[in-house]
Amino acid sequence: PVVTATPPQSSFITGTQTLISFLVENFARYTRINTVCSKSDILIMRFALCTVRHGRH
Repeated sequence: PVVTATPPQSSFITGTQTLISFLVENFARYTRINTVCSKSDILIMRFALCTVRHGRH
């Protein structure tokens, strides 16, 4: 019996396209947030690195 289904190649292509669009959208959103909060982000990262380096206080 012939099972009619979408060929794996086309589904793979559509999945890759949706994944790429999702990544691009998230990247754009992340860069937008990053440009707005870059300074506070850097401060938070420095604080986190310091706490990690010096261990528990």
